[in-house]
Amino acid sequence: MVTGASGPIGAEIARGLAAAGADVVLVGRHMDTLRTVAESIPVGDGQVLIRRCDLTQPDDLRTLHSEIDNDLRPVSLLVIAAGGGGAPTPLATLEAETWRATLETNLTSVFLTLREFIPAMIERRAGSVVTISSDAALTIAPASIAYAAAKAAVLTLTRYVAAEAAPYGVRVNAIAPGTVRTPQIDALSPEIQLQLAATHPSGRLGTTSDIWQTVLFLLSGRAGWLTGENLTPGARTLR
Repeated sequence: MVTGASGPIGAEIARGLAAAGADVVLVGRHMDTLRTVAESIPVGDGQVLIRRCDLTQPDDLRTLHSEIDNDLRPVSLLVIAAGGGGAPTPLATLEAETWRATLETNLTSVFLTLREFIPAMIERRAGSVVTISSDAALTIAPASIAYAAAKAAVLTLTRYVAAEAAPYGVRVNAIAPGTVRTPQIDALSPEIQLQLAATHPSGRLGTTSDIWQTVLFLLSGRAGWLTGENLTPGARTLR
């Protein structure tokens, strides 16, 4: 299952999982976009289901979990890619409503998704989970304060859940990418894109494929002894 599958990073992860032969559930709030992503997955790859869900609502998540179990089979691989930030805002002008909404979208949604699906994985003693944070959690980046705080909390949440689930054979890891080329980034001027690229040791922006390949590694048996870890594609924290 991939949450945030209507976004460019979540969509690429979903396509990669399907290409690897997995049956995939695409979860998001925008059904039209989810349908477009599903249609982009070639026939012959894994089975694809789409489900609309507000991940900040426990009842929605319970319904989603029940539907997946009935329509497909229990989730064994889970990627929590839902979220999003806003423009950098000085502390003095950051509205409390914006703060709360950003934490709901980027942190509460992760907590509720983990709380809904991890116990079933523990019961089956199998599962691999990847949460998507951001290097804004680790370094001062051009991001909203609320977004950075939420993404930092996702890393701590990931470690705690990993420690709880590890004795039962369930692995929970995170990635905190640098700036990834998405339509939002591509809309910026070439000068700003070059400035952003220069903040990364590699001197380039990431691609959605960079993120998918990292997620694939963490989900796979090749990372079978890794849990509670955070990988940082782009490694802007080296600066």
